[in-house]
Amino acid sequence: MSLVIDRLTDDVSQWKPRVLPELVFWPDRAPGEIQYRIEVPSRHKFFSVGYEEYVFISLLDGKTTVAQACGRAAQTLGREALTQRQADSITHWLLQQELATLDGVKVRSAADPAQPNTPAKQGLWDRFNPFWIKLPLPIVDHLIRSSAGLLAPIFSPLAVAAACLIMLVGIVSVAMQWDRFIASSAAIFSPSTWVATLVTWIVLKFLHELAHAAAARRYGCETTQVGIVLVLLAPLAYVDVTTSWRLRSRWQRIAIAAAGMYLELTIAAIAAIAWCWVDSPVITFHLYNVILAASLSTLLFNANPLMRFDGYYILTDLLQLPNLAGEGSMAIRDLASRLFYARGIARDRHYGWRRAAVVGYGIASIAWRILICISLVIAAGFMFRGAGVVLVGFAMLAWVIRPIARTLQSLNRQRQRAPAACVRAVVVAASLAVIAIAGIFYMPVSTAIVAPAVVDQGEDVAVRTATDGFVETIDVVDGETVRTGDILIRLRNEELHHQLVKLQTEIGQAEIRKRSAAEKQDVAAVQIEREALQALGDRMQQLQNQIDGLTVTAHRDGTIVARGLADRLQQYVPEGTELLTIALPSDRRVIASIAQQDIRQVAMQVGKPVQIKTASRDRAAGRLAHIHPLATSELQHVALAGIHDGPLPVRADSEAGTYRLLSPRFEAIIDIDAGEIDRLPVGQTVRVQIGRMSLTPYQRVRVWFQRLLEMERTAARDRS
Repeated sequence: MSLVIDRLTDDVSQWKPRVLPELVFWPDRAPGEIQYRIEVPSRHKFFSVGYEEYVFISLLDGKTTVAQACGRAAQTLGREALTQRQADSITHWLLQQELATLDGVKVRSAADPAQPNTPAKQGLWDRFNPFWIKLPLPIVDHLIRSSAGLLAPIFSPLAVAAACLIMLVGIVSVAMQWDRFIASSAAIFSPSTWVATLVTWIVLKFLHELAHAAAARRYGCETTQVGIVLVLLAPLAYVDVTTSWRLRSRWQRIAIAAAGMYLELTIAAIAAIAWCWVDSPVITFHLYNVILAASLSTLLFNANPLMRFDGYYILTDLLQLPNLAGEGSMAIRDLASRLFYARGIARDRHYGWRRAAVVGYGIASIAWRILICISLVIAAGFMFRGAGVVLVGFAMLAWVIRPIARTLQSLNRQRQRAPAACVRAVVVAASLAVIAIAGIFYMPVSTAIVAPAVVDQGEDVAVRTATDGFVETIDVVDGETVRTGDILIRLRNEELHHQLVKLQTEIGQAEIRKRSAAEKQDVAAVQIEREALQALGDRMQQLQNQIDGLTVTAHRDGTIVARGLADRLQQYVPEGTELLTIALPSDRRVIASIAQQDIRQVAMQVGKPVQIKTASRDRAAGRLAHIHPLATSELQHVALAGIHDGPLPVRADSEAGTYRLLSPRFEAIIDIDAGEIDRLPVGQTVRVQIGRMSLTPYQRVRVWFQRLLEMERTAARDRS
């Protein structure tokens, strides 16, 4: 049974609360002050209060009123005692957290009528969350406890120092082969490797939790529960080491919280060092898998303080706010109560920067929760297809429909108790809903259209062979300046010279036959020989052009660009082979890749100035010269490919032996302003800002979903 109270109209000073008899208090000296820890053994929960709050709480025995307890605390503490308002706030907090009872009845607030007394009293339906299923495993508990001792040596000071050195070496090793590291990601995200990735993930997370248990055992703490959590049906192990809050040193508690990440990052560093030295494709794949699962996922999830994982408990110890998430939620509910019902609830237990930290965490936590819920819904839809639709339905029921139903029930109770406050809540909620709908569906946000691009040398600057031959001499070097007509390379082709001698002989013989026919006055024979001589002359001209082509000359002024040109000496080169490039800075241009959803706005910018931004944040000016009218999945430049650390995702084209874009894009040509050409070297990847685009948030999300669906269809076609 629970009793609903109104904290605005009831006289709190006359209440006679009684703290629960099971509560355990002990002092914990913090920097500059003394705090007291409160443990609830039956729920494995811990709280922290100041010395003044502890003195007041210790007087609540069920017979003493709040006012009397406040007065007696003042006799002990003098000026440091709590005010009556603070005492009322502490009383509400004790009842809210179920650390005290009122006349033997547990209390919940009228401001939070939908909040259940305890999670244990919720029904199965209320506790069911398709994206977060917690399964305790008592059988594994013994395995964890018996295995934890094996990891104890890794927490010695010498081992920690060695692990830090290994992490540093691993980071440097990956940085030195960063391009290869990025290129290896294509295999990891392939659907055919998900089973191996999942197995690696499970093993690493088991070791992660084993490290928590080992660290807790090192400091004399016990594990209270062991099991797995299914996040989007992906298994994660967990070990409950809540008893670490009994430790006096917060640095020991932080060490226990960080133990899992410490072990995983060490494993990732060892795998990174091995990955840099191993050549076997199979071994390198599994090592890369370990690196990614033990580093990126650990930092993204376990180190994230907005999730109730390791990073959260480290943050609470650093801020000395043990129940940061709960108090942040209370703070947000209080702010909502003030906004909707104009109720100034006095629940502030923290002041100054601590109060700001609690409110800030509550806001950030809600924003992160919304983001992660949307992400899980999207991931469920794409990963599980038909089953994902069912999961999304459960999610909508759990996260949207049930909260709305509870809010309506609360509003109905408020209508009966305080009609004016109910009207205010409806007006405020309706106003916020109108503003939100208008902002999402009707208020466009103008943002710059940014396209990935690469600096290209331009067309018609390559020097190619006009005939087959062996490279006999090379008369230029890379970087040399030449003029039109200068000899660059000489080729050798003995076969052409033999053909020339043979053809000259045939022409001489045809001339003799022609004169003989003329002397005999054989008009028909003369005509035949004349036509034969004409054909032989045409062949001679073609052959002479081929022989002249053995001497490669410059067709324009410029600078020679030819890496490794000397290696071609005495090599055979067929006709049409590109030998070198004669370039001028003025030839450079920028090739941009335009997404399909941006093409309308970009097409309106043809002939207008654009901005070119480099990776080092340098800026250059240019002008949009041309847009190819047809979208293509052909890769405009290899530097743009994701496997080469570029910005565009690609897929392998086994037939052509090249890579193609996952979705078709348009090619745009941008002319660089003459005064800024030297700032953009050939081959550099840049980003080009081409005009602006005004879309509402809803339109942006819709475009993003369409892009995901297109990529999914493309991947499905590739798999089939």
